[in-house]
Parts: sequence; C-alpha cells; structure tokens
Amino acid sequence: TPTMRPMERVRPALSAVRRLRQLLPEEHAPAPVEFTPALVSFVAFLGIASVMLSIVTFQAVSDATTLLTGGIVILAAAYCSVRMTDGVDSLWTAGLFVHLALTFTFGPVGVIVASTTQAAAFAARMKQGWFRAIFNTENFLLSGLAAWVIFHGLTRTNHDVLWGAVSATLAATVACAVNTALLAAVIALASHGKVNGASVFLRSMSSLVL
Repeated sequence: TPTMRPMERVRPALSAVRRLRQLLPEEHAPAPVEFTPALVSFVAFLGIASVMLSIVTFQAVSDATTLLTGGIVILAAAYCSVRMTDGVDSLWTAGLFVHLALTFTFGPVGVIVASTTQAAAFAARMKQGWFRAIFNTENFLLSGLAAWVIFHGLTRTNHDVLWGAVSATLAATVACAVNTALLAAVIALASHGKVNGASVFLRSMSSLVL
C-alpha cells in the first residue's frame, strides 16, 4: 500500500532470497589468488581489450525494459548455478541461454548487461572475491562479443529462420570456446605452469558442449 515504509516493501523480497539460499548447496570461498606479474598483466590486458571493444562496437538500444528484464533473469539464474562434474571447477547456469538471447538481440549492450549481471551473481554466490569477479566479467564480455560478431556477420544478409538457428548455434560454440580458452589460460598462469592449459581446455569443452 502507499503507506508502507520502504523496509516493509523490501522485507518480503529479502525473506525470499534467504529461503532460496537455504535451498542451494553451501559454497565456501575459494583459495586466495596468488598474484603474479604474468597473471595480473594478463587480466589487465583482457580488461583493456574488453573496454576498447565495448566502445568500438557500442550500439544504442530502444527496448530498455526487455534488456533490464533479461538482466534480472540472468542475475537470478546465475545465482542458482551449479558446479560442473567434469573439467575445471567451472559453473553452469540456465541463464546462459538468456545471456545469448540478449547478445543476439541487443548486440554489445546486451553483452554488457548479461556479462556484468552474471559475473556479479557468481561472485555473490561463490564468494569469489574482486579479482575473480573482474576476470569473469572480462571473460563473459569477450566471449559474448565474439558470439555477436559471428552471429551478426552470418545473418546480416540472410534472415531465414533455419539459417538463424545454425548461425546462433555456431556463435554460441565460439563463445564457449573463447570463454574456456581464457579460463584455461588463467588457470595455467595461476598454477605457475603446473596445470596444462591445453588439457584443461579440451576437458572443459567436451563437458560444456555436451
């Protein structure tokens, strides 16, 4: 009602979030990041590349309501993500499909909204810390932009529905490959070369594609 205080309006939502957290598996904070010049330089380079590509490819959108709704759905779905049982210690979320939908529909702006909300949800649920959250955002941005470039290029002159489905599948596979390659590279750098990045990439791709 109009006479309700702000906290009274928020309290039901907070209660629902608490109940949801009780249903989800408990997550413990991962081991602290061991900062090395190579690791920090790599993540910094990805950050610069993400910002520059986002600026160069930026396009205004007219349907902000749908964009915002998609971002909220991704935030909720990513918060309820599950750990994969094979490959590296990565996460899977049904919000991935909404992520791709925003990417193909809204282009770079959709990628930015989807990437930031998904990374924020992962950070909050998995207690990843600021460095991992930054890397995840960069990773999602670069893989999403790669998917959009492929999809946009293939469907620019051909708007057939079947061709659109093929193009979207190919673009999603490219996004998966870029995402996994960057994650494998970071794992190899963080382990000081003790983990084989190529092996991580192949194991993870086989799990993700399935």
